[in-house]
Amino acid sequence: MSTPWYPRLPEPTPLDIVVRAVLAREAASGLDALEAWEKVVFLVWTADGEIENGSFFALFYNSTGDHLSMFPEAFAQVGATKKARTLRKLVALFD
Repeated sequence: MSTPWYPRLPEPTPLDIVVRAVLAREAASGLDALEAWEKVVFLVWTADGEIENGSFFALFYNSTGDHLSMFPEAFAQVGATKKARTLRKLVALFD
């Protein structure tokens, strides 16, 4: 058997598996249908992706920003206190 021309993707980690399941559940049923821990996973994963890939501007501009008021507490719950503090300040600008 020959070696494929494309690189082999790594096996998904347990975190990948949980995040994919939470994202699929949110897409199917909405944020309100998620358990509290699932909401934290969803909020942190989506917000962090926006921030790290496009800056805070992307977070506000894209539909992820619809959940802006929920982000600070979600980040605080996972121990990301610096981001939680920054998000609290940003949310206060729009209140």
